Amino acid sequence: MSDPAGLRTLMQNARTRNAPAVYDAAFRRLANLVPEQEAGTLDFDFWKTTLAYEQTLTEKNGRATRATRLRQKVARVGVTRTLEDLATATTPSDGFEVLMARGMPELTAEAIVLQHRARFSEAAVEAAGRRLEASGADLAAYLPTPPEE
Repeated sequence: MSDPAGLRTLMQNARTRNAPAVYDAAFRRLANLVPEQEAGTLDFDFWKTTLAYEQTLTEKNGRATRATRLRQKVARVGVTRTLEDLATATTPSDGFEVLMARGMPELTAEAIVLQHRARFSEAAVEAAGRRLEASGADLAAYLPTPPEE
């Protein structure tokens, strides 16, 4: 399914019918559909995470809710600096907490930093790894795979 409205309806129906696996699959599909950037890029991964967080806020608040301060920061300093700051902050962001509570560590800013480690400072990569590890995430999922010989 590639229709955002249809996926939101599917998510709502899955929640009503107590089908968390269907809900999670539709949620992840929705997050992958919406970004306008090329899949696999830093920008795509960032916006996928942002949209997943905003979808969670929308469900919680019962109305469309945007991560306004996050979007304003991106407009000021860019995606890379925003992710760097989120990873090195002394406390986890609300987005990190919400996405971890949903069992979606792969959608956190910290996971993005690890997946695109060449774009970030060593301090940010280490901080992201520590935060994910402390939260029980499997870091091996975010490490680059060695080339086959």
